[in-house]
Formats: sequence, C-alpha cells, structure tokens
Amino acid sequence: MKPQTKLFWAMADCLRIGSYKKIIEYYGDLDRAKDACENAKINGVSRLKKDLQTMKIHPKSIKKILEKTQKVNSIQAEEECKKHGVTVLCHDDEDFPESLKNIEDAPVFLFAKGDFSKLTRKALAVVGSRTVSNEGKWACSHLLPELSQAGFTIVSGMALGIDTLAHKEAIKNGSPTVAFWGTGLDIVYPSVNQKLALEIMKNGVVFTEFPFGTSPTPYNFPRRNRLVSGYSDGVLVVEGKEKSGSLITAEFAMEQGKDVFAVPGPIRSPLSRGPHKLIQEGAKLVQYASDVLEEFGVTQHSLFAQENVQQYLPKNADEKNVYNALSYSPTHFDEIVKKTNILAPKLSSLLMMLSLSGVVEEIAGNGWVRR
Repeated sequence: MKPQTKLFWAMADCLRIGSYKKIIEYYGDLDRAKDACENAKINGVSRLKKDLQTMKIHPKSIKKILEKTQKVNSIQAEEECKKHGVTVLCHDDEDFPESLKNIEDAPVFLFAKGDFSKLTRKALAVVGSRTVSNEGKWACSHLLPELSQAGFTIVSGMALGIDTLAHKEAIKNGSPTVAFWGTGLDIVYPSVNQKLALEIMKNGVVFTEFPFGTSPTPYNFPRRNRLVSGYSDGVLVVEGKEKSGSLITAEFAMEQGKDVFAVPGPIRSPLSRGPHKLIQEGAKLVQYASDVLEEFGVTQHSLFAQENVQQYLPKNADEKNVYNALSYSPTHFDEIVKKTNILAPKLSSLLMMLSLSGVVEEIAGNGWVRR
C-alpha cells in the first residue's frame, strides 16, 4: 500500500467507498487528499469541511471524517500494523481481493494477516448457527472434507458454532481457509478461538475492514457478513434460525448474484427454519457434496452418496436388532436397551462392533445414530 494513504486507512471505519472516490476525484490524487487532512490537523478543519461539503458528502460522514482527522495518529497506527504483522490493502491496490471491489458498499480498506499464497481461486462460504445440533456437526464432517479436497477455500466468520467447525474442517482436510472478523485484528473474538485464529493465519488469511481497537459490537457482524458472501463464489448455509446472521449472509449473496446452498434438517428444529426458508426461495438443497460441486462444473460423484447406496448387511440377529432400533436422529443408550431387550454390557459390545464397521456413530450425550 502507498505510504500516502496512512491517514486514510487509520480512519477506515468512517470512510465509505462513495466518500472515498469523491475525495480522490476532488483532490486529484491521494497525495493531495492526504495533505488536506494533515493541514486540517494543524490549521483546523474549516477548509477541509468546506471541501467535503462541496463534494456533497453526507453531513454525518463529514462529521465523522472531521472528528477522526483530529484524533487519529497515523504514525502510531502504522506502528500497530507492523507490531501485529498486518497488511493494509487499499481498494485501488492490485492485491485487494477482486471479488470485493465491485460489491455494493465495497470496503475502502482491508486489514489482513496470514499466508496469501495458500488461497485458491474458488471460494465457498460456510455459515450457520452459533448453537450447533448433532445434525449440523454431522453435515460439516461429511460435506466439507470433499469440498475441501475439490480445491475450495473455505470462508466463514470464525464465530462459535458452524463457523468454527467450517474453519476446523478446512484445516483438518488441508484446505485453505479465510475468516472475516467483526473486530480489529488486535482483538480476537470470540476469545476462545485464539488458537483457531493462529491456525487460520497459517493456512489462509484473516480479513477485517475495522481498524485496530474496534470491539465486537452488534452492528459490526451483519456488516461483516456482506464481505463473507462477497468474497465467495457461493454460500452454504448449514443451520440457522429464520432470523439469523447466516440468513443475512445468504441474502447478501443473493443480492450479489452468488449461488446459495442450504442443508435441510428436521422440520421440528428451529435451526432448520432458516435453510428451509432459503430452499423455498430458490436455494439449492444440499444432501451430498456433489450437489454443490456440480454447480461449479465439478462432476465427480459424491463419496458420501456412494457410501449411502451400500446396503448394510447385519452379521447376526443381535446386530440386526440393534441396527433396526436406530435411526438418523439420536437414540439414547437407555432407549436402545428398552427397544432391543439386550442387556447393557452386551449392547455396549454390539454398538462398538457396529461403530468399528462404520455403520453407526456415537454422538454427544450418550446417543447413537445410523451413519
């Protein structure tokens, strides 16, 4: 990034792309714009205020720009970036993500940290609820390995729940991953994801449009979501309530002309209402990874689909009894005892054998499901 933009990126949170373009057009180049701001710091804001009014910038934006011009310490801000190993990308820079240059309300600056060489051309956003059901965990563990192996960069917001699972599955399966934050890069949110943040930086990049010191406020995250969808070629919604951040991301994606995919769930679950609403509105229903891949011209048959067509053949009557007592929704161990009339020690052994055979799976809460 050019040195003369220091003052601009230090006040990134009060600049919008429309105001930025008007300022550059009015002054002719970044040098003169920077000089006008620096002079305002020394000699007062009256001349700069008059210029901004002439540009017909919104009065609220003018107020924010003038306040920031007086407060910002560009040298200190630059030192903070160096201290944290952060790269600052300006909208006009060649390295600025091309996919974000032309979205509505495009960011003027992006603060970034990580390994840009790891990123691939194809990017898929994976979003969902902060509260994750067993079905959501299962969907991530079965869909994302194949999507990762197909060469996608997995994009999300590093929130708790589905976002965290998406990043972890990407890293686990050797896929690059990108996280967009709703804070400055000096504040990891949620704080429990400190380790995950470092892993993402090793396997991809974290981005934010918010400068250092920006705390996690409710306004920041819906705004962040337009970048999650804008950066990506498509958005996969795994779970979410009818009014949720994942639905906001999907709506941004639709407005941006991106593909939207949704994983259906149990009709009684509030976490299924978001994906079901999207499917009703035209999102593609996803059962297998191939449902996503074929939209991007990848025609390989889903490994998960191949697994599903293989019929399970029980080895004896007891295994058949146990298998028939299970479904694709969790069944508690005590309930299986009641259904099968098999004593607990023997049932534990049978479930272990079926698990080793890959036909059943134990989930949190002492429950069992068919795979």
